[in-house]
Amino acid sequence: MGEAVDRVGPWLRGVRWVGGILLRPSRALALLPPLAWAAAIWLASAYSGNLVTVRPTPLLKFLGNGVHAFEFGLLALLCVPVIPRRAAFKPRTDGRLREWANLRLAEALGILLVVLLYAIVDEAHQALVPGRVASLYDVLTDVVGAACVLSVVSLAGRSHATDRALLKRLGLCLVACGLAAGLSTFVDLSSKPSREGFGELCWPEVRRTRSYTR
Repeated sequence: MGEAVDRVGPWLRGVRWVGGILLRPSRALALLPPLAWAAAIWLASAYSGNLVTVRPTPLLKFLGNGVHAFEFGLLALLCVPVIPRRAAFKPRTDGRLREWANLRLAEALGILLVVLLYAIVDEAHQALVPGRVASLYDVLTDVVGAACVLSVVSLAGRSHATDRALLKRLGLCLVACGLAAGLSTFVDLSSKPSREGFGELCWPEVRRTRSYTR
């Protein structure tokens, strides 16, 4: 008994605490947060890159591309309470929860499909905004971020989960998101804008400036 309690450290307890808050509303009401966040992403995509006149450094490009993983990772997290739930934990003082999302492979793939489709819609929307362009590499970063979040949720819902396993999973997720954002940044720096007046493949997109000779 004592050994089981010791396994649940502050990191796992914190993740389960956040999960408990997200799971408090009914599944019907749980639809509202992901819809609201999707609307926020849509509004952010409507931001014109032509309003930015300073060319970002490679580091800022990398961080900007990494924002995609956060945006759509959070979208995936907010979708989790919508799926069916299961009795996973007995109410105890070691951070365990009474229930958890029944995140099986089918449910995880369903959420990833929703994220993928909305990521494609979001990139298509950006292509219509002055100073922005669509990028498949951003879609890749979106899906990687969502998959990482779902993997953490799945791990935290296991009765034998430990802080060590959770920290290892978080580290791998950070590496995966970093690699996806790095690939997008590399493409940004090595490619030219596909349309005059449109920026490079990054978030937010920045319009290239021309040099004129008199």
